[in-house]
Amino acid sequence: MASLFDPSKPTRNDDMARTVPKRTVSVVHFKRRIKQLYHSYLVMYPEIRPVFFDQIIDEKDGGELLAKEMLLSSYRAGAVYHYPHRLASPTAIGSKPEEQDSDVVLIRGGAQFKSVFRSGLGPYVRGNPPGKRRRRKLSSMFALGRVPLVDYWEQLIHDYSLKPSSDISGGDYTYLNLENKGRYRDWYYTGKIDKSGKISLMRRRKSDGYDYYLYRYRDERIEKSKQLDECYVMNGEHRRAANGCLAARGALPAIKYFPSSELVWLEIDYLPPPAEKNLIQYYSWPQVFEVEEKYGTSSPYHRVMAKPVFEVILKALEPIGFVFTPLSERPAKDNH
Repeated sequence: MASLFDPSKPTRNDDMARTVPKRTVSVVHFKRRIKQLYHSYLVMYPEIRPVFFDQIIDEKDGGELLAKEMLLSSYRAGAVYHYPHRLASPTAIGSKPEEQDSDVVLIRGGAQFKSVFRSGLGPYVRGNPPGKRRRRKLSSMFALGRVPLVDYWEQLIHDYSLKPSSDISGGDYTYLNLENKGRYRDWYYTGKIDKSGKISLMRRRKSDGYDYYLYRYRDERIEKSKQLDECYVMNGEHRRAANGCLAARGALPAIKYFPSSELVWLEIDYLPPPAEKNLIQYYSWPQVFEVEEKYGTSSPYHRVMAKPVFEVILKALEPIGFVFTPLSERPAKDNH
């Protein structure tokens, strides 16, 4: 991430020159610096090799995969933004330590501090950072859910009315999996209709993805809503409705964690909505580094995080409706 502060020539002779910040670096430079450091660390600390799968160790392509991972996670967390062929970091914003009764301040954006710590890619400082820094609520900094998951789900039900439907064809529709048999993440949607009489979520396959609907099974027929608007489903936001539905039934799987003196191991069996997932992923690192094609990054399910940061994030996510359950022993490495 230090590459964002490397000296660079300002953008010139470009229609966007007036709007591009003076301090930017090229995407190529950003990736090159990561690859250089990565290969240097493998030479200096060969004992870290078991953490990486063969595809990452590969001398030719491994550094590229790692650079893409770091860049994508930074994008998603709002830590960098993109101009044509160049990267810049937004003005630093710090969380309010008084919010979480802690002296830990999470930082989003570019700031060079004398004493900065990192958990995964995410920077944080202890106490008040030097200078006059902007402060925001953590939920505002990372665009976390504005209302608890259950309230979000109930509002969605209120906004979309249901009508009897006769165009349900089993091959096109799948239904939110409400039975936790094994790991939820192995099967988020299923062909089994929920016949409890409560409103749930279903989706219909289309050529470029899915359309999502509310539905209820009553009097031996399905009632469904109109298609959910794009703002409720785009870029993975449909998971907020799924998390809310499960939370309303008391069935949302807990995020399990095992704390040590300095680190916390996380086991996430049900993927959170995008904003909360991005926050966790930005401030953690995978137990085993293998890029998953489905997500474009390393596994979001098995993470490790600095303990001071975990305590701050836990206090931010619990009011939204996420449940955290401690483990009695450190989880074994899992490649899924």
